[in-house]
Amino acid sequence: MRIFEYDQTMLHAKVILVDDTWANLGSGNFDNRSLDLDLELNVAIIDPVRVAELEEHFLEDLAVSQEINPQAWADRPWHTRLKERSTELVRQSL
Repeated sequence: MRIFEYDQTMLHAKVILVDDTWANLGSGNFDNRSLDLDLELNVAIIDPVRVAELEEHFLEDLAVSQEINPQAWADRPWHTRLKERSTELVRQSL
């Protein structure tokens, strides 16, 4: 698995592309909050033309994204880790 960070703006939509023929996109997460509380929506698409269009957009976004280096992530400073962990206190209410 490879992880990329897109920092041009915020992307909230989640997109799944499968075998050039099927896509699922929307704002919903697969967690309790999204499934039970939030009014989020996902759409399944079975249309090779639309799936190709979504893939093109994904590749454009990927081209301007930075790959996360696993070793650099593991070696990030303690104060960065502390800030990340401190958000756990309010994460459920966001």
